[in-house]
Amino acid sequence: MVQVVRHEDGLNSKFASVMSKTDDASANFIGMAVSSNVISKNLTQVYGDETARTKSTLSDVMSTLKTRKNTLNAKTSNLNSQLRTAESQLQNIKSQISSTQADLAEWQRIKTNASYDMEYYRRKMQEAV
Repeated sequence: MVQVVRHEDGLNSKFASVMSKTDDASANFIGMAVSSNVISKNLTQVYGDETARTKSTLSDVMSTLKTRKNTLNAKTSNLNSQLRTAESQLQNIKSQISSTQADLAEWQRIKTNASYDMEYYRRKMQEAV
């Protein structure tokens, strides 16, 4: 879809080229019909309605594709933004977990030291008695 939208100008120029070739063929056809005394038809007029419908359909398709591309780009941007937010929140959570683990290790060290101190003073008190 993205490639089609990117090449809209090329598609329009090819459509214009077909129109130009149809005009040339019409002029040649009219010249052949005039020289053979047969009623001539203008191919541009004969296929004009079909050409107009084709061009209108082509324009509608390209407009729809552009709209859908823009919608898709908006959704992609929104999802990328949500992803960045989620990654940031995840990093914050990891940081908080790390901080909490460091606090826990510090508290366990303090508890162990307090336990050793209590045992030391308990022995000292028993020795004094």
